[in-house]
Amino acid sequence: MDWFERLTGFRETGYDATRRQLEVQGTQLHSRVNGQSWGIGALELVSLGELQGRVSAGSGLAGRLRM
Repeated sequence: MDWFERLTGFRETGYDATRRQLEVQGTQLHSRVNGQSWGIGALELVSLGELQGRVSAGSGLAGRLRM
């Protein structure tokens, strides 16, 4: 059993089969197989300069990142 199967309850196969077993519910990714959900966010593509500016301004979220 790999990490994906431990999280979602099913083995990752092709794109279409995997997609049928997962659904987005608001800000959560939900496994239809084992009922587990995970928080998801919006993907941002920003320049390194923009990221450095955000860090310097202290405008990020407080806390630690966890994966």
